[in-house]
Formats: sequence, structure tokens, C-alpha cells
Amino acid sequence: EGALTLESCVRIALDENPLLQAAREGVSAAREGVGIARSPYYPMVNLDAGYRRWETHAFLPSSLTGMGIRPVIGPVDDWSTGLKASWVLFDSGERAARLRAALSQQDLAAEEEARIRQDIALTVHQGFYSLLSAEENAPQSRSLSPAYTEIAIRSCCA
Repeated sequence: EGALTLESCVRIALDENPLLQAAREGVSAAREGVGIARSPYYPMVNLDAGYRRWETHAFLPSSLTGMGIRPVIGPVDDWSTGLKASWVLFDSGERAARLRAALSQQDLAAEEEARIRQDIALTVHQGFYSLLSAEENAPQSRSLSPAYTEIAIRSCCA
């Protein structure tokens, strides 16, 4: 496989970090919030339809029931439909204020994602170069360790 490069380490960290993934979802949610804040600028159209079948008893005097009038009304089929359209023309700036707030939230989420991305990249760079430094210094520290051990023994016993 070979050793990992700094770029591949950064790419892996950015792809796999759950905090960055959560920040990306936050940006997506903020983007959807902007869409919701824009929706009052469009007209609203409602279409309603209904059906009802009913039957009821009429409490009529007995003199009327003998004339061929039935005491039961129905069954009756009731159908209803309706169409309603509305469009807000003036709202004292409420829609504009809500849209500006949603756009600010979207910018904030994007900045937070960028900050997290930079923090992750910085942490990976620090770790990568710390590891390289430790690997370069390892042979020197091994060759010096007997000398340091002897000095430590002398200073302890003296």
C-alpha cells in the first residue's frame, strides 16, 4: 500500500469526521430554511374536495306522514369542491425580515463548516509533522540514550 501522504490524511479526516458531517447537514438544513423563508412570496392555492352520504329522520306530525311524505330524508349524496387562492401583497416587511434571518443562518452554518474544516486540516497537519519529526529524531535519541543513562547514573550516585 505505501505510506500515507499529507494530502491523503487530510482527505480521509475530512471525509470521515462526524463533526464535519454534522456541519454539512447544518448547511443543508439552513439552505432549506431559506427556501421556506422564500415561500411567502409565492401565491397560495388550496383545492378542497369532499363527499358525504347521509340520512336522517324528520319528526313530522302524523297528519303529514299519511299524505305520502316519508319521515326519512335520504340517503343523500353531498359533493363539495372548493378552490381558494391568496397572495399577500403587504406585510410590513415581515417576509423580508424572515428571509434575511434565514440567509444569515445559512451564512453562519457555512462559516461554521469552513471553521471545522480548517480545524480538522490543522490538527492533521500538526499530527503528521509531529510524527515525521519523531521518526527523524528516533535514531538520534537511541544513539544518545546510553550516554544520557551514564550521566544520569553519575549524577544520581555522586
